[in-house]
Amino acid sequence: MSEITASVIIASYNMRSMIGDCLDALLAQKTAYSYEIIVADSSNDGTAEWVAERYPTIMLLRLKERTFPGAARNAAIRIARGEVLAFTDCDCIVSPEWLNTIIEDQHADRPAVGGPVGNGTPWNPIGTAEYLLEFNSYLGRSARDVGVMPTCNISYRRDLFDTFGLFPATIKGSDSVFSRKISGAGISILLDPAICMIHRNRTNLRGFFRNQYNLGIGSAQTRKIMPISGAWLLKFPLLALSIPFLRIVVISVRLLHWSPGNFLKFAALFWLTIPGLFVFSAGFIQGVRQPLPEM
Repeated sequence: MSEITASVIIASYNMRSMIGDCLDALLAQKTAYSYEIIVADSSNDGTAEWVAERYPTIMLLRLKERTFPGAARNAAIRIARGEVLAFTDCDCIVSPEWLNTIIEDQHADRPAVGGPVGNGTPWNPIGTAEYLLEFNSYLGRSARDVGVMPTCNISYRRDLFDTFGLFPATIKGSDSVFSRKISGAGISILLDPAICMIHRNRTNLRGFFRNQYNLGIGSAQTRKIMPISGAWLLKFPLLALSIPFLRIVVISVRLLHWSPGNFLKFAALFWLTIPGLFVFSAGFIQGVRQPLPEM
């Protein structure tokens, strides 16, 4: 095949220790379709130089300053050549059939498809706590239509970005905004269990709490952009302190339905998940106070 069928896009920032495994898995894809890999990197730890030296076939887009994931992905989208735009992250490892399944699903007239997120740190309590807090919506072994998918395991047909615009430049949550835009227009996202990957979560407390804080900021920014559930908290930010209790209920119900085994882990890790949820709430309050970044 001479034409590029798919472009795999990765936003990178100071992930030199992990990106190699991610790229190795992408280069080993079992597919007859042609594809390119684009790394949009804004690191200051030498990641770009490391990738350029070891992976000369990968397209490296060097960004001059620290760039949040949504904006970095947008830069890659602008130069991508594929009709299918698939996204994953530096801390993820996709299965050998990942891209082929994505392309086949899209050729079956599903313009947005993704898959479940596997726990890449199953024996680490901090990593598992982060995994359950962040990815509890994307578990289970049943194919289904969903309204939101994370950009660590999602693909979109290129023309969706022509219709709905690019990702917002929020610190977190740009994937949530774009997913909800297309869902609001009646375009569902297929969660296909065959689109397999694992996410390697943070395994130290500092990284865990920093991520929860940033997720809270992104959650507030997302609700400034579009009126989704919980947007009323923007007017009463101190009530964000109720978020931990609300999310405990929502996550518990979700896990009991889709993954009872992970519910037991969630309950056993309350000593980590509850502090993480309160840090998330603090980030949400900060996000209410901060102006939105330039789109």
